[in-house]
Amino acid sequence: MGRDRQAVLGVAVLTLLVTLAGVASAQTPRALAKVHFDQGEAYFKAGTYDKAAEEYQAAYDLVPEPGLLFNIGLAFENFGDATRATAAYLRYLEVAPDGVKALEARARLEALNRWLDEAAEAEQREAEARARRDDAARLAVSGDHAGAIAALRDAEALSTDPEIVFDLAIAHRRAGEDTAARAELVRYLEAAPRGPHRGEAIRELDAIDRPTREPRPSLVPAWISLGVGATLGAVGLVFQRRASLLHDELAAELADGTPPLDARDPRIDRGARDRTIGQVTLLAGAVGLAVGAVLAARSLLADRPIRRVSVTPVGGGAAVLVGGEW
Repeated sequence: MGRDRQAVLGVAVLTLLVTLAGVASAQTPRALAKVHFDQGEAYFKAGTYDKAAEEYQAAYDLVPEPGLLFNIGLAFENFGDATRATAAYLRYLEVAPDGVKALEARARLEALNRWLDEAAEAEQREAEARARRDDAARLAVSGDHAGAIAALRDAEALSTDPEIVFDLAIAHRRAGEDTAARAELVRYLEAAPRGPHRGEAIRELDAIDRPTREPRPSLVPAWISLGVGATLGAVGLVFQRRASLLHDELAAELADGTPPLDARDPRIDRGARDRTIGQVTLLAGAVGLAVGAVLAARSLLADRPIRRVSVTPVGGGAAVLVGGEW
């Protein structure tokens, strides 16, 4: 029985020692570095490159393996931080000039250096373009619009910023060169349809185009024509009414037969004359009203020019039909 207890106690002690050894090994720098490395890999696969670089750096701080420096550079390169990526690749090549990733690190460094040089040149051009825009603004304030336009042309040669095109349009506008201003405004709206000066560009285009439209005709001729037409129409109706009453009177006498009608009765000629006058004045009044309506429409719809208007007498000249296209 004593021997069994000793055996059980020995197994327990051995188990405890193995557990303690496992815990101790789990806290070693290499084990902790492995945790950070795995987390960095997960971040890299997820596209969270800045976090991946942090985890790779934490792993390198614990266990300075050269490959981690390459991983740091790759993470920063994918993140878009060319400066820190370059520093990491250079550090890797210092530590492991003949490392497994040395050839790739040199190729990536060369590409990054080219990109950094191009970015620096682009920034220099943008700075020069901004300086030329500032010069143009000062020249415009002083009234030297030609100088401002020249400075903006120089700025446009250095930068692709569409706002320079808008500045050019305004410079041409202030110089009184509306044709050139219009061309630049159209070019700006095409290059930056949602640009910050879109509304102003549209207003400037409208202001340029407005003087080229025909001025709105006066309504006075329309009112005169409508008044004359209405007056003639009223006169025509009076004569038509007189002719109709005279016709009714003669018809009644003809029906009675007393006294017998004479073909020389002056009322017959007077009725025919009144009817003719009535028809002519009614037609003239209708024409006057139609012309007045056309003139009024032309004035009120001046921004939509009338292309074609037709006036057609109907009902034997008693009315007219007006048609047109706007």
